[in-house]
Amino acid sequence: MLVDLHTHTTFSDGRLTPVGLVSAAARSGLSAVAITDHDAVDGCLALGACAAEIEVVCGIEFSADDEASEIHILGLGIGPRNVQLAETVRVLRRRRFLRIEMIVDKLIHLGYDLSVDDVFQCAHSPHAVGRPHVAQALVQKNYFGSVREAFRALLHHKGPAYVPHAKLTVRQAVDTIHAAGGVAIVAHPGLIAAPASFAAALAAGVDGIEVFHPQHGAVQVRQYSALAAEKRLLVSGGSDFHAIPGRYPVNPGTFAIPASSVRPLLDRLGLLK
Repeated sequence: MLVDLHTHTTFSDGRLTPVGLVSAAARSGLSAVAITDHDAVDGCLALGACAAEIEVVCGIEFSADDEASEIHILGLGIGPRNVQLAETVRVLRRRRFLRIEMIVDKLIHLGYDLSVDDVFQCAHSPHAVGRPHVAQALVQKNYFGSVREAFRALLHHKGPAYVPHAKLTVRQAVDTIHAAGGVAIVAHPGLIAAPASFAAALAAGVDGIEVFHPQHGAVQVRQYSALAAEKRLLVSGGSDFHAIPGRYPVNPGTFAIPASSVRPLLDRLGLLK
């Protein structure tokens, strides 16, 4: 049994629809997949009562702030209609809208003919619009040949059109996930810039660590596995799939996690029957 507990769809910055992702995951041989869009559960809701070919875990990925580094917290097994979760998502959605307006304003002042509507037209769902959609709009306007080029030139951290977005604290993210009945996981700790930030996240009440990730080498996997055992935390893993060429696995199932490696988490999620 193979699983993938970290993927993204068109309802944030992925390229496959939820139905397309689940179907592709099933064809690849996965037995379960978690949809974890950025600050959004619309992808999970879009599946509705559709009979899925494999087990689908409703999730979310929150961007959280620490003084020294950004930290991403995955929520797995959440109730997408939970009131506290819905309010948190609503607030984050409003912040995203304001951020896009500020980025577009910067681009206009830099001489680019771009509007907020141009950006929203690139987003399958306006609820989780972000920098990738700005980059897509710039590509469609023929300013750049690819999304990556647009990021390198303008939208990267501290770039000329970069605008930081207001984030939750790690504690707020964890509390929201728990209120929605989910399991809180520190995502890709190997990408957290400051070790102190990772330590702070572990102290904020998370339930587990994403040990397996495409950007983690064998040494990091051993390190995070040992840390999870020491602190009695759950082990998770996923591909961080976006279906974007050059960004992690481009096809579902390319990076998959054996169920035996994350069995306690799968049991907690009710996937082992």
